[in-house]
Order: sequence, then structure tokens, then C-alpha cells
Amino acid sequence: VNVKLFFLNAAVISFLAYGTAIYKWVKGYRPARYFTLAFSFMIIGSMITNLAVANVLPNLALFRQSIIIGTALQLIFLSMGLADRFNLIQEEAKKLQENYAKELEKEVTEKTKQVVMEKERAEASEREVSGLLHNMRQSVFSVNKDCEIIPPVSEYSLELFGKQIVKESIHDTLFKDLDKDGEVFFKARFALAVSIDEDLYQYDALAEDLPSKIYMKDKKGENRSLKINYSPIVDKEDIVQKIMMVVEDVTELENLEREAKETREQSAKKITRLQEIVS
Repeated sequence: VNVKLFFLNAAVISFLAYGTAIYKWVKGYRPARYFTLAFSFMIIGSMITNLAVANVLPNLALFRQSIIIGTALQLIFLSMGLADRFNLIQEEAKKLQENYAKELEKEVTEKTKQVVMEKERAEASEREVSGLLHNMRQSVFSVNKDCEIIPPVSEYSLELFGKQIVKESIHDTLFKDLDKDGEVFFKARFALAVSIDEDLYQYDALAEDLPSKIYMKDKKGENRSLKINYSPIVDKEDIVQKIMMVVEDVTELENLEREAKETREQSAKKITRLQEIVS
């Protein structure tokens, strides 16, 4: 009974394996060709040996050894199938790599287009900002950790300071006429040195030490009254990268206010005298 079940099991398994191999071959799976040929040689060798033992075929040594020959051919074709399987994996990997390269090239092209568009928009925005900056009657610039003036710098700065101030020290330009041994200069220098490259809270704590109004001699030697506004430029982590300054010459405005005040005082005196005369 066990022998019968063994042959029945072998027949079923052989049929399923052989049928599956043919099915995969038809579907285009390349290693299935070698698998089908390998089992074909084994099955044919087994059939010839069994028929020779049953005296259906001549009982020759070649026929009796057919199962061994078929098994040997099976192993050879299975080895060839294994090698072809490796080649198939390499071809699939190469094809996948080529597809990836194409997709990457396509993505790079799209990203390049986006970068170019972003660059064009940034340049257009920069031109607009530059136009606004250079048409302002204010000196606009920024200072770094070393208290050096860095671009962009508005064109009015040349008129106000009488020279190009890029890479100049803020102490030799805007604060040049402050008393170097005075409290105002010391506090301003300390606040700038300590605030940049530090947390925004550090700047907020020292912002009051930065002078909002100073007097500076122009290139003619005349005193100019300057109003200064400060604005910290921070990154995503609220670290102060630089401090922007907007300097406005309010000398004429103060002169007009002083003249208006004097005019009001003179008018008040005239009115008082007229009232005295009327009395």
C-alpha cells in the first residue's frame, strides 16, 4: 500500500510541477524553460527505465540507466536555469535602474524648471524691493556680528554719509561722532555685539540701549540730527542673524518745528501786548 501511495504521490507532484512549469513558460517566465526541460529529461528517463524493467523495451544497460542519465540532465538544466535566474535578476535590476534614472532625470528637469521659476520670481521681487529701497529718503542697511555694514544698502546712504559704507564699521560711520568714552557709545557697542548670533530675547532685553536719535557731522561739517529705527533679522529658530537699521535725517523737520515754535511764541507775545494796549 505504501509503495502504491508513493508512486501515486510522485505522479501527482510530477504532474503539478510539470504543468506549472509549462504554464509559467507560456506566460513568459524565462527560467521556466529550463525547469520544464529538466523535468522532461527526468520523466522520460524514468519511463524508459520502468519500461525496460517491465520487459516492454529491450532490457539493455542503456535503458536501465536512463533514469540516472535523465536525472543528470535534469541537474544540468536546473543549474542552467539557476544561472539564467541570476541573469534575469541582473537584467531586471538594470531595467529598474534605467527606469529610475529616467524618472530621476524627469524629476530633476521638473525641479530645475521650478528652481528657474523661483529664481525669476525672486529676481523680480528683488528688483521691486531694490526700486523701493533706492527711492527712499532714508539710509537702510544691516550690520553683522562684527558690526560691519552689509548689503543691501539704500542709495540715500551715499548722500547721507558722503561715501560708500559697505564693509565699513558702524562705529566709524553712524556712530563716528559719539563720545567713544561715553555711556551711549558703550551701550550701543555692547548691545550690537551681544545681540547678533544670539536668541531674540537677548536683543529684546538690550534694545533700549541702542540710541534712537544721535547727532552726526556731515561732509560739510554741519550737525545733522538722525533718527534711527532698529529691526532684528532672525532665522527659523529665532536667532538674530543681523540687525537692520533705518536712519532718517530729521534735521530739516526739527528746524521747521523750532521755527514754528518760535513763530507761535512771537505771536503769543504780540497778542499779549495787544491785549495790554487794549486794556
